[in-house]
Amino acid sequence: MKQTLFGFACLATLSFSAKAQLADSLKKHLDTAFSIMQEHSYYSKKVDWRSEKETAYRNASGVTTREGLFPVIAAAFKKLEDHHGWFEQYNDKIKLDVSNAVPPSENMLKEWAKGPKIIAKMLGDVAYLRIPGMPAYNQKGIDLYANWLTDSLVSLATKKPKAWIIDLRLNTGGNIIPMMGPFSAFFPEGIISYYMDRDKKIVTTAEKRKGIFYQDDTVHANIRQPLPDLHRVAVAVIIGSGTGSSGEGVAHNFKERKNTRLFGEATAGVANATQGFIFNEEQSYFLLTTAIMANKKKKAFPEIVVPDALVKHNDLFENVSGDNAVMAAMKWLEGNKK
Repeated sequence: MKQTLFGFACLATLSFSAKAQLADSLKKHLDTAFSIMQEHSYYSKKVDWRSEKETAYRNASGVTTREGLFPVIAAAFKKLEDHHGWFEQYNDKIKLDVSNAVPPSENMLKEWAKGPKIIAKMLGDVAYLRIPGMPAYNQKGIDLYANWLTDSLVSLATKKPKAWIIDLRLNTGGNIIPMMGPFSAFFPEGIISYYMDRDKKIVTTAEKRKGIFYQDDTVHANIRQPLPDLHRVAVAVIIGSGTGSSGEGVAHNFKERKNTRLFGEATAGVANATQGFIFNEEQSYFLLTTAIMANKKKKAFPEIVVPDALVKHNDLFENVSGDNAVMAAMKWLEGNKK
């Protein structure tokens, strides 16, 4: 018992001594950074915060500027193992590699270099729809992307396709609302998915009501024209390492859908929700994963989406009829057309 008490006393003395060597402004900066990570990160429970704070104050000894605290805060951020978020301040930034860090193919890089494009065309009696990431950060952006996708989807639907291919290989993420708003056409009425925090508490509900996509009882995308009812058609979804973030969220939603099959390769591994936190007079910023997706039965989705059928990509975006994943999808759809 005496040995335990002595060890604790030394730890407390070290903490007091380390704190005493920091200016009040630096203490506040360090405490604020730790508070944000501890209170908001989805991965917070995996970190021994008491130990991390002791280590941080010990390593901060002698630091005289807030800039100098960057490596101390970055070391704690690493312990979260948050592959979707990052920490930055002044001229420094730390971001971990994505979970499934598979290098993009030359053809993927070539397509990304062309800028965001929606490709909508018929492959015989099958509709092919490829969508990019949709980084919408305000209402104008949400509506712009949502109607861009809706126009392409409705145009294809007027051709009466017997089945659909949705290609998400180049969809790096962004905002899920302008994607799921139009894509709700493929889902039946009711709950589509949830987002849950680290305590498994529901923080966001996504559902379809009377043909319209809602998040938490709010219509976030103002779509100009009515959507077709496609909830019974067969859908093949193509995914890969370039599919990230909300693109993975879309893939997860489709994977739960009836008469649907996913083709391709595993996704990037950041299928979750993030939130930004600004502090230090707007000179420091955290993007943290704060929630994870779950199906309508409230079962958490894994952060990597694995296809139902593994197909090694050749990524022939300019000749999709010869693309490995498209050909595999077409073969499956042949026996599942309505």
